[in-house]
Amino acid sequence: MLFFLFWSNSFIVFARSYSLSDCIDYALKNRYDLKAYDIEDCNKQLDVKSQKYKFSPTLSANINNGLSQGYQQVFTEDAAGIYQSVQSYSNSAAISLSLPLWSAEAQRALVKVRELDRQQNLADKANREFSVKLEIISCYYTLLVARENYNVAKSNYVSQDSVVSNTAKLHEIGKSSKRDLLDARTNLMQYKQDMAAQAYEVEKAEAALIEIMQFDSDSIEISSIDSLPMLPGFEEIYSVTIDNHPALKAKRIEISALETENKACRRQLYPSIYFNYELGTSSQFLQGQINRPASDQWGGNFHQNANISISIPIFSQLAIRNNIKKNEFSRAASENEANRLKRQIYDDLKVIHLDLSHTYELYDLAAQTEAMSGEQVRYAAHSYSLGLLPSYELEIYRQKHTSAQRQAIKAKYEWLYKVEVLHAYLKLSENGSRL
Repeated sequence: MLFFLFWSNSFIVFARSYSLSDCIDYALKNRYDLKAYDIEDCNKQLDVKSQKYKFSPTLSANINNGLSQGYQQVFTEDAAGIYQSVQSYSNSAAISLSLPLWSAEAQRALVKVRELDRQQNLADKANREFSVKLEIISCYYTLLVARENYNVAKSNYVSQDSVVSNTAKLHEIGKSSKRDLLDARTNLMQYKQDMAAQAYEVEKAEAALIEIMQFDSDSIEISSIDSLPMLPGFEEIYSVTIDNHPALKAKRIEISALETENKACRRQLYPSIYFNYELGTSSQFLQGQINRPASDQWGGNFHQNANISISIPIFSQLAIRNNIKKNEFSRAASENEANRLKRQIYDDLKVIHLDLSHTYELYDLAAQTEAMSGEQVRYAAHSYSLGLLPSYELEIYRQKHTSAQRQAIKAKYEWLYKVEVLHAYLKLSENGSRL
């Protein structure tokens, strides 16, 4: 990360230069779609807690207070029972406990399904982060190529401006024709047009990088890259990628979740046993009647109840078996998709690795061609300044040199881009432990 110092309107302006890693870190921290995964993770954590609560013993306390008025049978000393209008007040309290016994394994499986669901969300986030990294790498090197091409176009324009000035002087002393002067001015306009076109390419590439980063400014300064990194071996890259690629991890989690869910479904084919226990007491007062004291009623009406309930599925087994079959089909589809991803990753990495060997050779040849054509331009420019060479021949040499420069730039950054992509696959192992 670099800082450039500018003097503007009597105050100092600091412009930060972003490296490739700075751009990636900024995007991973600020992109809204990645923040959405974090919010979803909070929801998944609550789902896990809720499922654990279902698995835990259920303990509840109930307190009831009520007033009622109506006809009911009343027993007195004088009569066995008569119906009369009665107002009454009642209160009760009870504590209930329910504990799963035989179905506990199914409950634990459902908890694991929720945990795997959360891991799935984290794996999806990691996969999206990796996609963002690859997109930023592409945009970053596209911007570097555009800026290099713009610098070439600008250099050609400045050089041609000097050629026009020199041609005008030669024309004044009779060493250059009017046609040469017109050719030089025409070429100057063409170079100016090319410079404007390359400036537009820079603006487009910069806008694309800003968009993928979701950068908080309309412009960005990036660092140049000069050194060519080493090419890692294919077997090392492929081994790390297969073990740590987030898309494959997501598929493995998905398969595990389907297997666990099937365990819970199969458990529903068997009876479930629950232990239930309740204790409580109550009292009641009838208006206009002699009532026992509340303390006597609460003590006398005390009760406790313990039972074991057994739930046996009978007519629901067909639906459960259908769900099991659907999960098995989904698992087979996920395994097939995982194998397809492995093959696609192998093919993609193999093509990139093979291309790099050829690209490096092209870059070496393009660099040599650029150097040789540069010597030709310098020699031709010297001859032209002495009036020994017409302007159109000088332009031929300059066009060859420009073509060689752009081929060298393309080969160089194509190499850098593809190597950076391979290193991004290698770095998957550094972030794999969090999933």
